[in-house]
Amino acid sequence: MSLHKTSLRVSLLSLCLIAIVPFASRVHFVPLPQYFGEINVIWLMLVAALFLLPDGRLFQRLPRATGWCPALAAVWALQPQWVTTLFPGMSYATALAWLGMALLAAVTVNLRDAFGQRDISIWLARALIVGGLIQSLIGLAQLTGLAAPLGLFYDGSHPTSNIFGHIGQRNQYAHYLMWSVVAGVYLFAIGKLG
Repeated sequence: MSLHKTSLRVSLLSLCLIAIVPFASRVHFVPLPQYFGEINVIWLMLVAALFLLPDGRLFQRLPRATGWCPALAAVWALQPQWVTTLFPGMSYATALAWLGMALLAAVTVNLRDAFGQRDISIWLARALIVGGLIQSLIGLAQLTGLAAPLGLFYDGSHPTSNIFGHIGQRNQYAHYLMWSVVAGVYLFAIGKLG
């Protein structure tokens, strides 16, 4: 396999891992309990972008989001200069998130151009199914009381009745599992489940 194809596949793998790894993070600490999940998105996105750089594919075609997202990042970064804010750092964090979305849009569009809409959709659906299976196993461990002995994230006050995977909230957990089911239905409908 050529270096070009290998770098494209590593980039696609990193993009797919964004649908799995951040949600499987067992590390949740106050004051920013989602920090470790969110920083995994950034690292995986940077890896995906880095592996698109060798042949210049990352900048081959830029979507409109690569213009709008930095513009919104500038608005958020300048907001503390225009109005008094209690936590200006949150404005800067939001600005960084907009820049991250611009990079993620560029990565996604260029991977779609490299692999095709159908193939990238299939790989992302597979990633959602893997993530859903992981979350289901974590939820099963929480339900059966095995979460604590296995070192998984759980609610110490309600160790077997508050089931939320490693996502932290039941509604978001259910939503993630629903997307996994939808991904399975999609793959079944196009004959790619299996």
